[in-house]
Amino acid sequence: MATIQNKINRSGSLSPQSFAKVSVVLSWDTSVSSIATVPSADTVISGARTTSANADGEWSLADIVENDLIQPVDSVYKVVETFTDASKQTYYISVESSSTPTYWVGDILAAKPAWES
Repeated sequence: MATIQNKINRSGSLSPQSFAKVSVVLSWDTSVSSIATVPSADTVISGARTTSANADGEWSLADIVENDLIQPVDSVYKVVETFTDASKQTYYISVESSSTPTYWVGDILAAKPAWES
């Protein structure tokens, strides 16, 4: 499993976004399958993972299942960072298997899938 991390700096601001709330949820084409699974582990993936940024705007989440292990294929993780002023930043990432399983989210950005609402 992988660890993902970020240091949040909003556009137009040089200061980090302290104490932002972060939600990471798997997204997949539900017309292909109503559930997302890891066949090799006989596991179903559901629910959001959440954390908060620290005072420096840094956050991380461990034990993220790599997308290339998940069925159906072409899944992505939707990341929503909610700032203290209630505004949000949303983006998508794809976590692939690697020998170094720690990723800065900026290196693994993915396009918003056509099936994502």
